[in-house]
Amino acid sequence: MLPLRLVIDTDVVISAALKPEGLQRTMFLLAITKPARLYVSQPILEEYAEVLSRPGIQNPQGTPAATSPAHQKPR
Repeated sequence: MLPLRLVIDTDVVISAALKPEGLQRTMFLLAITKPARLYVSQPILEEYAEVLSRPGIQNPQGTPAATSPAHQKPR
């Protein structure tokens, strides 16, 4: 079986960070779980980081979304 190859739009990443119970979070988790493969380039990673670090973008706990566990590299 061929793995599902995915590139996730920045809007989906933002929504996954801000709404842990949302469909976007489920999609993000599926994208980082086998047999799916999440494909990103350096420019995409930079866009994720830039948008997540903007003032006003915070997760429900009130901390910047870029520091939430959902946006740390999978091991």
